[in-house]
Amino acid sequence: MAILTKETYACQHCGAEADLTLEGFERVEDVIKREKKLSCKTCGQEVSWTDREDIKAIKVAMEAEKNAYQVYSKAAKKTKNPKGKDMFQQLSDFEMNHYQKLKELSKILQEKGE
Repeated sequence: MAILTKETYACQHCGAEADLTLEGFERVEDVIKREKKLSCKTCGQEVSWTDREDIKAIKVAMEAEKNAYQVYSKAAKKTKNPKGKDMFQQLSDFEMNHYQKLKELSKILQEKGE
């Protein structure tokens, strides 16, 4: 089994882990295009955000999608109930699709030098 590392983004003012959760069902492209101003939910200070953080955020999201895929795949293999097995397999497929979209986005940004 692979060793997983959790990469995070921390506030440069207080050191708290940044919450990069999106509200609702925003498209990744829309999030990247918006003005990049974040506030730390712990200390309230504005957190700087550059193109380098875009790439880091995508990598963090890719890791989360990969981990979710592995959890759902494992659950699908362990589940005896056919409906439960199918549900977990669909969830793992969704996560892999998310991972692939993020991978494509990362490639596009790197090719553009962003």
